[in-house]
Amino acid sequence: MGYTYFQPNHLDTKDEYGDCVIRALCNVFDKTWIETFNIIVPYEIKYQCPISCMPLKLYKEVMSELGFEYIGISNKKGTKRPTVKEFAKKNKDGVYVLSLANHWSSVRDGSYYDTWDCGDKCLYGYFKLRS
Repeated sequence: MGYTYFQPNHLDTKDEYGDCVIRALCNVFDKTWIETFNIIVPYEIKYQCPISCMPLKLYKEVMSELGFEYIGISNKKGTKRPTVKEFAKKNKDGVYVLSLANHWSSVRDGSYYDTWDCGDKCLYGYFKLRS
């Protein structure tokens, strides 16, 4: 449980590509980077926009078509958003794609996967894979 280094893009040896959406989806779909990229390309063509630049409205539509539901996280005055680490601890079962500030990550059965430890970053919302 906790953080697990995850880098499915074998060409990004220095972890400097901005492909966090593809990496997160690789983990939840259990597919290679190329297989996942090929799933996403038709949506990029449809909207004429790279997935990394899509507004949340389009992300929600794409992710819904891919079998996810979106759950937003309210940030009412006086409350704190949960962190990735806290979310992973509370969600020991299931597969999730997390929306952070300018970043996406994934959680699978209580562990969070990324090229860096984003455990202290706050969640803005998440996508839960429908059963």
